[in-house]
This record gives sequence, structure tokens and C-alpha cells, in this order.
Amino acid sequence: MFVSDGHDTINGGNLQAKLGSLMGAMQKKVSFMCIGVQSNFPTFVSLFLREKYHRGDGNIPSIFLIEYASDKAFFNKF
Repeated sequence: MFVSDGHDTINGGNLQAKLGSLMGAMQKKVSFMCIGVQSNFPTFVSLFLREKYHRGDGNIPSIFLIEYASDKAFFNKF
């Protein structure tokens, strides 16, 4: 599960090099979910990780968006 507030894109070009070195799911079944919290989502990081790791249930939406962060909002999504 990847959770982001949308600010993961500010780490510079070094982040893209690190993402490129990840091994991925390696033929394992992995259901990868992205949870976006508030604005600035989806980011390139979340979409890249989803593409690299999601090998599980194709019915799982690529992004669950939580527009307003609160205990009730998280409870309703999960």
C-alpha cells in the first residue's frame, strides 16, 4: 500500500533513479493500492509503483482518494 499526501514529487531527479532500481513484483501476485490524501494526487511516484508492483486482483482500483483527512474519512475508505 502506498499512501501519499502528494508531496513526494519534490525530492528531485534522484528519486527517479532510485525508483528505476526497484526489482518489482518478480512474478509474485501483489495487489498494490495507492491511497491519496488531500490534493496533488496522483503523483508520478504512485503511478510508477502501481505499474511496477500490481500483479494481483485487476478489480482493485488504482487510486483511493481521501479528499479531507479525518478519522471518519479513513474509516469509510477502509
